[in-house]
Amino acid sequence: MLENNDKYFEVLNDIKNTLLVTRNKMIENVNKDLILMYYNIGLKLIQYNKWGSSFIDTLAKDLKIEFPTIKGMSARNLRYMQKFASEFDNDEFLQHDVAKLPWTSITTIMDQVKDKEQRNWYIIESINDGWPRPIIIHQISSKLYERQALLENKTTNFDETLPKPNNEQVKELLKNPYIFDFITADKDVKELDIEKELTANITKLLLEFGNGFAFVGR
Repeated sequence: MLENNDKYFEVLNDIKNTLLVTRNKMIENVNKDLILMYYNIGLKLIQYNKWGSSFIDTLAKDLKIEFPTIKGMSARNLRYMQKFASEFDNDEFLQHDVAKLPWTSITTIMDQVKDKEQRNWYIIESINDGWPRPIIIHQISSKLYERQALLENKTTNFDETLPKPNNEQVKELLKNPYIFDFITADKDVKELDIEKELTANITKLLLEFGNGFAFVGR
């Protein structure tokens, strides 16, 4: 039995918070690296656009042979990368703001919003409020920008550092298949193997607490 239940739950909650904060930072960093990689690939595709559209189809087939487990290198997605690089400048807004969104959210906004000012507004709102893709689609189709931003004359400073995405945004990033496939592309990793890696350190920490703690399971 634990002599001090309150102290135990204090330690438990502290460790839980540490795990959540670290996990969220890791997910955000992986997502940012992925988005910037897509942007750089898009720049290369623009450079060789003179070869015609069949170039991307051939490239996608060869990449599929080389990296069979990566879904993000389809011809359709490569064309999205090309569009992404052509429509966004490599500036602070891309580096610090756009790159916080999941790739599917970015492509959705690119497809459905043509005006640059409106597009940037939806990006900022998606980050601030942690909108998943279905909510983004709904807000655009319901003309939220016209109903809210223009009517209220809402101004946004795109150069300021934005607050971190809330839990819904992190969940959206975690579900992003492009992130997961890219991380595990070079290994045949099973879900159990991932679980073992994630719980290895926390298991050691709990065992270090010694007598009085019941290690029930994973």
